[in-house]
Amino acid sequence: MAFAPALADELRAAVRDYLAGRPGASWREFARDVGIAGLLVPGKHGGAGCGAAEMAAVAEELGRALSPHPFLQSAVMAVEAATSCGADELLEALAGGVSATVVLPGDGELRLDGERLTGVVPYALEGSWCWPTPAGRWWRPCPRGGRRT
Repeated sequence: MAFAPALADELRAAVRDYLAGRPGASWREFARDVGIAGLLVPGKHGGAGCGAAEMAAVAEELGRALSPHPFLQSAVMAVEAATSCGADELLEALAGGVSATVVLPGDGELRLDGERLTGVVPYALEGSWCWPTPAGRWWRPCPRGGRRT
């Protein structure tokens, strides 16, 4: 999708109005009602197929409101990682508003011990889905209590 200044303005207004009117809304509600979770997800996977300019318009409004929503990790970083490794079903889930944990590469070690992801990594952003290595195509719902980094 080509950048359309009018679309960026519409996104800014929609995010601003939603955050002002529903300050305690969850990520899933916000993502569903405004449609920003699938902003960067390709259209064939249920997203809008927008680009960086539209993403920046949304990020700007979220920053202005000091919003705690997981836009960066769920709607930007996770989408880019899932797109690069061909994780079509994950893209569809992300477009629907699932929040994601993104583990960034670096010095550290992770392993799956039964249903619990354990280990130490230098950077991890919170969410309900995780996959430590896109090349390994390992993604699954994060277990409850598995948020320690």
